[in-house]
Amino acid sequence: MGGGIATDAGQGTGIYAMIIDGPWMVDIYKANYPELDYAFAPIPAGVNGTSSVVGGEDVVILDGSVNKEAAAKWVAYLMRVDAQKALAQVGVVPTIASLSGDADMPAYFAVFMEQLKTAQARVPSPKWSDMDTAISNAYQRILNGDQAAQEALDQAATEIDALLAQ
Repeated sequence: MGGGIATDAGQGTGIYAMIIDGPWMVDIYKANYPELDYAFAPIPAGVNGTSSVVGGEDVVILDGSVNKEAAAKWVAYLMRVDAQKALAQVGVVPTIASLSGDADMPAYFAVFMEQLKTAQARVPSPKWSDMDTAISNAYQRILNGDQAAQEALDQAATEIDALLAQ
């Protein structure tokens, strides 16, 4: 958010008490903040429970693909247990739920895999960048004390509804 301290630097130097981030941070912390003592936890729950956003590596075969057979083989390969375990070694949480708690998985993956049970996908829209800006701006107004949380979020919702209507 606009000119602030990056999450890894804020967390790594003790400026931030908590951040919302992902398992890819482990290697960043090891490299840049080797003395940092940290742990992962689920997003705190509100009255409607806990949730987070899901998204990242999306593997699909498009209708217009000219190589659907090769693409299907690639997807099948990526969904194999050995491929998922290889991806886990570089910080990618597996998409095979049964790998949660597997001895070959980093223990901290369990928190993320549990959180995925209530996660929501980002809105698939060409206007996503504008929606993200509306949300970020609302957070900025809240954190700066310029607007009450409900007012800022209502404003963001109105802006996003207008974008979705386009």
